[in-house]
Amino acid sequence: MVLPPAAQALCQTLMVFGMTVEDVLQSAEWAHTPRNLECVEIFAGVGPVAAAASELNLRAATYDKYRIRGSTETTEDVTTQQGFRTAVGLVMRLVPAALLWLAPVCSSWGFMNSSRCKRSASNGYVGDTSYGPVIEGNAMVEASVFLMLLAVSRGARAAMENPVHNHMFRFHIVVKVMVALAMTSAIAYRCAYTSAPYGLRYKKGYRIIATGKWIRGVAARCQCPSGVHWALAVRRVGVDGKVCITGIKKRLKESGAYPLSLGRKIIACATPGQPLQPSDFPGNDHSPPDRHIKHSTKKAIGKGLLRKTTTKHQARQAVSATHPPSRPSRVQRPASSVTAPAWLQPRATAITTAKPTKSSLHAPKPTWCTPAATSTPMQSSVEQHTYCDAIVVDSNG
Repeated sequence: MVLPPAAQALCQTLMVFGMTVEDVLQSAEWAHTPRNLECVEIFAGVGPVAAAASELNLRAATYDKYRIRGSTETTEDVTTQQGFRTAVGLVMRLVPAALLWLAPVCSSWGFMNSSRCKRSASNGYVGDTSYGPVIEGNAMVEASVFLMLLAVSRGARAAMENPVHNHMFRFHIVVKVMVALAMTSAIAYRCAYTSAPYGLRYKKGYRIIATGKWIRGVAARCQCPSGVHWALAVRRVGVDGKVCITGIKKRLKESGAYPLSLGRKIIACATPGQPLQPSDFPGNDHSPPDRHIKHSTKKAIGKGLLRKTTTKHQARQAVSATHPPSRPSRVQRPASSVTAPAWLQPRATAITTAKPTKSSLHAPKPTWCTPAATSTPMQSSVEQHTYCDAIVVDSNG
């Protein structure tokens, strides 16, 4: 794929472990890498995106530091040379029109540890480079941008996610790649995709930047009745009157794992392996960058409201995010005889029109979001909760 001049410049100048994207593309070492993957999920965690791809008989691979305890801590740590080269090898295996999904660790980019990370506009959100989590956070994001450029150069789709209000999207190299590739942004709330009972859902906003307009189909705003959610942080007032907000570690970890239904929606919209659409080519229509690329105001970022950061067209798509995508979501290969699962059929994804009872304060849920449709081992591993007696406050991070 021929990239815009700004993206080509990044491919020649962004260096990670002594390599540029241009070096990898021209290296004899990588020249004969077989292209046999349609989805690669980096920083995979429980791997919901790759799992959803596998359900459709797509060839997928996951990469995560803790994927196999005692084995992948080095080989799949993108901040080490060995781990980074492993990630490059996976990206080089992507077929044209495949999907690369990245979700770098977000802990150093949020507000909860901002007093130690010291990320601010005055230092370009680089933060305190003597602090370990900041060093790792910067390295992960730089490596992620490198991998996105490499994937797009090979004709694949690329997307990267972090919590909606994180400073990662203001980091200089991320701003550059978003503009250079004319990336599109969308916000999806976890509570819109989980099957947990209302009141016990996390209002975790995922902001996703991607090459192509397909990502807008993933957008979904919170529609929980009365806006009650399970808190991610504890708010305490000290004897000196100072307010201290502390994250609940277990809940933060749970909220960071996508529900499987979100992974399915991502694959349905991205359609890995299907031919690229005109909107998937960076700079093809010479349109200005997506409005999400512009720096949001402090107020909009703090609240993390979808209506503050989307166009009217995107908002309408967010409301109808549960509808089936307009493009076919299954890759048809002659060797495969697997039919599309029921959750992708129109009857399975239609919204029920039954009149709600007086006790119901919310619209009927789509059937793909019911426990029966999402109660897989992967989903249940991140949907079990324990109650906490602490005084809690809601948080998007």
